[in-house]
Amino acid sequence: MVECLASWPEMSQFPYYKPRELRSPAIFVKMEKVQYRSAIKYLFLKHMSLVEIHQDMATTLAEDAPSSATVKRWLAEFKRGRKSVADDLRSGRLRTSTTDENIDLVLDMVMDDRRISTRVVAVRAGISQERADHILRNGSLRC
Repeated sequence: MVECLASWPEMSQFPYYKPRELRSPAIFVKMEKVQYRSAIKYLFLKHMSLVEIHQDMATTLAEDAPSSATVKRWLAEFKRGRKSVADDLRSGRLRTSTTDENIDLVLDMVMDDRRISTRVVAVRAGISQERADHILRNGSLRC
């Protein structure tokens, strides 16, 4: 066994090998999406390329670095003139049916008649059947 190991070449002969003390230190920090975007925007403003930005972030953040596709998407956004790094508002209705008043109304209906159906509760309260079911399943939880 010793003879076999002795015949192995020195690790320094491999061009991709770097001793641990010569490797760049990775800072293991879990960043939020907005922080990634801020770093990408900063490096974009320094006129760095996609490859340079991704390599810089991969070196610094190791496994927590955003993918190349993410960096590419945000670079395209900033090139189009986007200023904000925050998420855009999404379209769709807000959940206005799960209010304290509606929760109390639904729970009062159930306390008066325990055999009442979700459909009847929804019609009487003026909310969707899905929201009525949500209120009934979660009880008095304010979600």
